[in-house]
Amino acid sequence: MNKLVYYSYKQKLYLYLLSRQAFIAVEKGYLESIGDLLAERASLQFDIPDGLTSYETYQKFPDLVDKLNALNCELSAGTSAVVALVYRGRLYVANVGDSRALLCKTDSNQVLRVVQLSVDHDLRNEDELLRLSQLGLEVESIRQGSHLGNQENTRCLGNYLVKGGYREFEELTASLAEPIIAEPEIHGSIELDESCRFLLLMSRGLYKSLEEATGTDQVNKELALIAVEQFRVQSTLTGVAQAVVDKIVRIHHDVNMSNTQNTVITGKRDDITLLVRNFNFPLPHALKSPTSQSVRFNPVVQTAPISIPDDDDLSSINTGVTDDNVDTSTTETSTTSDLYPPGARMAERNARIKPYVDFSEYYENVEKRRNEGTLPEGIDF
Repeated sequence: MNKLVYYSYKQKLYLYLLSRQAFIAVEKGYLESIGDLLAERASLQFDIPDGLTSYETYQKFPDLVDKLNALNCELSAGTSAVVALVYRGRLYVANVGDSRALLCKTDSNQVLRVVQLSVDHDLRNEDELLRLSQLGLEVESIRQGSHLGNQENTRCLGNYLVKGGYREFEELTASLAEPIIAEPEIHGSIELDESCRFLLLMSRGLYKSLEEATGTDQVNKELALIAVEQFRVQSTLTGVAQAVVDKIVRIHHDVNMSNTQNTVITGKRDDITLLVRNFNFPLPHALKSPTSQSVRFNPVVQTAPISIPDDDDLSSINTGVTDDNVDTSTTETSTTSDLYPPGARMAERNARIKPYVDFSEYYENVEKRRNEGTLPEGIDF
């Protein structure tokens, strides 16, 4: 075997094991932290006689049932996760659950494409259904349901009830081993060449909110388009991430409040997290970060306009950017960052933010009720 190929294979194997161990270590830490909860739960279950129906149990031992429900709620806490590692010019991605990693890169025609590097571990994943089938579970009945135990994902971190306590769920009882696992799927190594533009790491809440509100079957493409739009106008990656989230929240809210849409949505949305990592996509209005801050922003670059045609391609771009005028250092941002552009005044930071919803009609109705003397007590502003 060629020595170079050997070392490349050895490096990939090492990074694979490192990524896998990171997820397993988090899972182990979680299991070690719930020992007291499991002991209390076992004690409560021991105090309830066998052979009672759920209704009879609650009628005779309401306090015990309430305590058990509270404990089960704590023990069912779990999460999905996605991580990305950039090492020696190569990208590695690992995930469990349905958080996503999207790599946006240009093809030979300078058209922006979106590649999903993560795997959705849910009940639509045929590989996951095959894995469950090999554990002895009835896949057809699982297909017909919307949940596996108390969740939709086939892999996650945490949630003891579908792991150590999985036999308490009727559809999981037949499994030969724990059906929900914390082992990640790992993808790499992807060479970060000039075609790689930016990376999006997101929680389920982001793409599901857009998918639910618009009914799109190309949500990854739509997310990339929104990101490109914000790259043009924002001055920091923090601003790009926050603006993308804000736009999707507005879309979801407006559709939910409208009676003219045919889309059926619940009105609720999961928590949203978005991280943006820029490789060499132009950020025309970028600000240089002060050296005292740990986050670095791309320097100002001169770029040609980016056009987006109305076809299957995301965007045709002609950036005119070379390696000399683009900062490719690690630059991350999230929706919870509190960084502000240099020179921002405190008064600007605390300024009123334009609301998503116009409450003028509400205030008019309050004033009308006040004049009529029919305003309920407690409403006074």
